[in-house]
Amino acid sequence: MRILKNLSYILPLIFCIACDSGTPQTYKDLLPKAKGGRSEIMLVMDSSKWKNSLGEQVREVFRAPQEGLLQAEPIFNAQWLDPIKLNDFLKGHQALVFVLSLENSDTHGSRLIKKFFSQSSLQQIEQDTSKFMLLKTDQYAKGQNILFLFAKNDALLERHLKQNTQKIRDILLKNEYEKAHKNLYKAGIEVLLEEEIQKVQHFTVKIPKDFLIARNVIEQDTGFFFTRQVSQNMDRNFFVAHCPYVSEKQFETEALLAFRDSVAKKYMRDPDYGSYIQIQPQTEFEASRRDFTFKNQFAVELRALWRTSSLSMGGPFVAYAFTNADRSRLYYIEAFIYAPSADKRDYLREMESMMRTFTFKE
Repeated sequence: MRILKNLSYILPLIFCIACDSGTPQTYKDLLPKAKGGRSEIMLVMDSSKWKNSLGEQVREVFRAPQEGLLQAEPIFNAQWLDPIKLNDFLKGHQALVFVLSLENSDTHGSRLIKKFFSQSSLQQIEQDTSKFMLLKTDQYAKGQNILFLFAKNDALLERHLKQNTQKIRDILLKNEYEKAHKNLYKAGIEVLLEEEIQKVQHFTVKIPKDFLIARNVIEQDTGFFFTRQVSQNMDRNFFVAHCPYVSEKQFETEALLAFRDSVAKKYMRDPDYGSYIQIQPQTEFEASRRDFTFKNQFAVELRALWRTSSLSMGGPFVAYAFTNADRSRLYYIEAFIYAPSADKRDYLREMESMMRTFTFKE
């Protein structure tokens, strides 16, 4: 009786605390934080499927090398997980990918994965061959993505994966760019530098703390802005260049690379030694290209390597090219890093998150 009497005082107190917290709590507010490192995902898939051609296609989606890097680094640190070993701890991982083909799915691993689907869902997979993917967030932990990839048989799922490779990657990369952004801006933003850009240029970009403006000029119809952070172990660099837009040919890969080289040779030259930044020749390392949409405009993404003309420094870069709303200007924005003793994928991803803060000034 004494225990019940004590509880009668405690429970109203807990209720009052919950009421005083502002917004009402949901079950997601009580979830633990998702576990896992940068770009780390778990691929949950039956062992027999993992070893056949379906497994090869899954590895192509998630373990392919990141383009634009000299050293081999995968797009994701993707680890296969046998469904038998999926416990409550691993269910709290930040990114889980469940792969299910209903063909020959009477194995123990496939049966365990099927438990995550309702009977009606399994019937729909058999009947509707157009659907192959479902994303759930914050299922077992905060900040978690669970991606289900499924089809009625192996061949159909392989085809879906091959045709939608970039779309699948982008779903999980969204979280990675958000984490990269938080890490890059964890010390804050250089507000005064951002204001200085707005006075001269027709765009804005968020400058992380400890970055300095190296160049900020307008010359007739062209413009150039360059900011960087130099530390003992790494140089982080970001620049924007624009020129009049006159032809679609300016979006050709060779034309963009030539424009990039001309801008770098003019504005990014060492005043003491005369060396300048240039693209590593395409005969040595071919640039990768992807067309996409950026700021509601057609855009081109380029990934390749840069080096100084003196051959003393080098590294990877990523660039976007696009026009403004009235298509009067071509904009070329680029992030490049120098980190000779480190892996570069995650650092370049952080700088790319800075590129994504670019907005046209109203």
